[in-house]
Amino acid sequence: MMPNWSGFGITSDRDKQPNIEFLNKYRHDFPDFEGVCKQVEYMIMRERAEKVQKFAEAFNALPESSKLELPAASYLYYFGERTVKPSLVYGSGLHPTINGIERDFDCFDPALREHYSTRFYTMYDPEDLTQALAVNEDGTVRFMLTEKYVQPMALKDRKPGDSDQLQLVRNFNKALEETVIEKRAEAAELVRATIAANPQLEETTLRKLLITDSHGQHKNRLGEAKKALPTARSQKPAASSEPEDESIFDMY
Repeated sequence: MMPNWSGFGITSDRDKQPNIEFLNKYRHDFPDFEGVCKQVEYMIMRERAEKVQKFAEAFNALPESSKLELPAASYLYYFGERTVKPSLVYGSGLHPTINGIERDFDCFDPALREHYSTRFYTMYDPEDLTQALAVNEDGTVRFMLTEKYVQPMALKDRKPGDSDQLQLVRNFNKALEETVIEKRAEAAELVRATIAANPQLEETTLRKLLITDSHGQHKNRLGEAKKALPTARSQKPAASSEPEDESIFDMY
């Protein structure tokens, strides 16, 4: 055991207890919490080193039908190292700092783009940074990441596989664009149905939220609504001490 070992317990054999005089003599040299963690890691690695050969022999003797391949996501989640600080998702992907170097990862799962407000830790294998795993704080949301492929700047520098990687990105962007268009269309239909069912919302919604039509126009629709209103000002007496009521459209 380590010099700061405190024994097996008060109910165990007295011969298995540490030397109290020794503990008191070296109590100022005991490690802190981080040092104790390193001691535990050392014990685990030492025990593994003693048993790894026996474990490997038993594993090789196991029938192939009884072996299961560990998915990459599970391997990284349970055995990978984790970045110190979480990162946000950007349009260009995830950019965690690993060993003092900012790395560029991306994911071809469109669902990742639905978590722009989520901070992700990056689980990675130090010996293989071609892929990683993005994990939220409690581990309930996970996405496999791939190292961003760097395309050559000049056509003469292109090599086999570059065009395939570029086409993969283009296909993903096209599919993502179509998904965004569909979601915007669904949202527009929902807004139109809501306003149609509640006519009183039309002018206040148009004035406050600046909802545009399919051509991105707002003022044109606002002008049409203004023309449809009765000309109340022309019906008022010419002389009046009361201030005229300002139309909601005069704000524009």
